[in-house]
Amino acid sequence: MGAVSSEGRPGRLGLLVALAAGGLAAGTLAAAGFVPPALLSVVATGSLAVGAARPARRPVSLGGLALGLGVVLAGLLGASALPLLVATGAGALAYDAADRAATLRAGSRPTTDTRDAEATGSLLALVVVLVAGGGAYLATLAVGEGSPLAVFALLAGGVVLTLAVGRPDAA
Repeated sequence: MGAVSSEGRPGRLGLLVALAAGGLAAGTLAAAGFVPPALLSVVATGSLAVGAARPARRPVSLGGLALGLGVVLAGLLGASALPLLVATGAGALAYDAADRAATLRAGSRPTTDTRDAEATGSLLALVVVLVAGGGAYLATLAVGEGSPLAVFALLAGGVVLTLAVGRPDAA
């Protein structure tokens, strides 16, 4: 399981990462001038937090879906590729961290210290998001004019596939 700590609280680090990344997604959309998608992202981040803290898979899944819908809505409203990329990557990171936190919280004793597992998982997810996002951004630069939603689809697909393949419970 892991080292026993007097204040272990499994999933706490993942919950904080989910809140920070969800806040980044919402803040990016708001800064780009897309307030309704940003508000949807705030609600989605709250759902991720509830699911990670309980632990409950349904709020985590609904929060991840709502983050994705917020990005799609921003794209439909005319957001450019860069804010969509940042919001998509941050949303993927937030979902992954919340999902990991809920899983660890459900499967660990309350005194188990899971910080190392959570930090490693979040760092690996961040690397995946940065590599996939960089590739998607380079693709948009190469293509030039195109739909920003294609960038969202490219990044989201790459992140989801990479994270799904890398998960031990993805069998």
